[in-house]
Amino acid sequence: MLFFGVLFISCIWIMPVCGALESTVEQEHVSVKEGQTAVLLCTVKELGTRMVVWRKVGSDFPLTIGQYVYVGDVRFAVSANGPDWDLMINNVKNSDAGKYTCEKSAKTPSIVKIVTLEVTQQAALESTVEQEHISVKEGQTAVLPCSMKELGTRTVGWRKVGTDFPLTVGQFVYVADERLAVSANGPDWDLIIKSAKNSDAGKYTCEISAKTPSMVKIVTLEVTEVTQQADLNITGTKFVPQYGNINLTCKTGGGHTAPTHVDWFFNGQKIRSSNSFWNGRLSIISWQELHTRSYTSNLEISNSRMDDAGIYVCRSSDLNIGSIKVQVLRIKSTPVATTSIPAATTQLNGNSDKPNQGNTENENANDTLSSENISEEMMRATQLEFYREQILTDRKRRQMMDTEKEFYEAMIRFLQQREEEDKK
Repeated sequence: MLFFGVLFISCIWIMPVCGALESTVEQEHVSVKEGQTAVLLCTVKELGTRMVVWRKVGSDFPLTIGQYVYVGDVRFAVSANGPDWDLMINNVKNSDAGKYTCEKSAKTPSIVKIVTLEVTQQAALESTVEQEHISVKEGQTAVLPCSMKELGTRTVGWRKVGTDFPLTVGQFVYVADERLAVSANGPDWDLIIKSAKNSDAGKYTCEISAKTPSMVKIVTLEVTEVTQQADLNITGTKFVPQYGNINLTCKTGGGHTAPTHVDWFFNGQKIRSSNSFWNGRLSIISWQELHTRSYTSNLEISNSRMDDAGIYVCRSSDLNIGSIKVQVLRIKSTPVATTSIPAATTQLNGNSDKPNQGNTENENANDTLSSENISEEMMRATQLEFYREQILTDRKRRQMMDTEKEFYEAMIRFLQQREEEDKK
């Protein structure tokens, strides 16, 4: 390694010798703009078993030895093709400016060429080239347009400012990102970025390859975040028989955060348990699930009435709304006859075994006797008969109601099935 530093040390301490040296070797001046790729050319003939070394004047160590990059900077590379050993510097920075030497390795290294690299600042560059601003939403496809005239045999390259390597060279995608592509159509060389992400935002340069790459256009890509809209779904009983229970469930979620609450409305009015209309028939149970960022609320109305039919609306804290129409089906029932026991009256033929004798008015008067003239056993028998009739009447009414309830439940199932078939 000692011989690599011989010339450098001598050039520091013996400045007149270096000055004489520079006048005897080939020199070149290369000017690139900040963020572009600098190509420092060097042709070495009759190299034999020796190696080509690139060095930046003023540094302690060589940059490259053969094709091996000696410094820990991924922006540097050597393109070796026959006698050509060109030094490539990607994404050039201001600190890269200076003099570079191309040398043959030997006991006394010989300088083949000196290249002076000039780096133009990006601010000055942007004022001289065409610029465009593109804005897309996250997930959309971004098209960065660039039109090249008189391209000839040169190629078009796309680069993102601030990265070490080009994105594309011609139609070849240089980076391992299948979202990127180049659409080449005549003079148009547009960069396509599918499913744009926030990390894709930034400045992109469209360049023509050459010894000194020339920038044609700067495109600033803006990627805006899409506000994720939460979903809201309301399900439950659309048809319910009178005196049955209305059961509705509202579930909302899918947004960036879970909703904090939901409100229920009936025919445009907010449902409150304190409202006498519900008369203790209302139950609302709600819960939040943070891991799924969702919120669920269950509304139950027991012993439904005909005026419970209408539109029920669920509204989440992030103002998503869902609605459902509930119909209450009337159940017809036979009213129970309210039979009262007469003042314990009954028809008897008197207390004698003999038929009554006398006028008709007396006989009619004896047909209806007060409870005072009826024995306790007769009174009990009369009451038992009354209760038996009541039980029979109630049983008939319940049987009728059960039959009608089964009918209406069957009707509800039929309507729900038809509704599902219509959706299909």
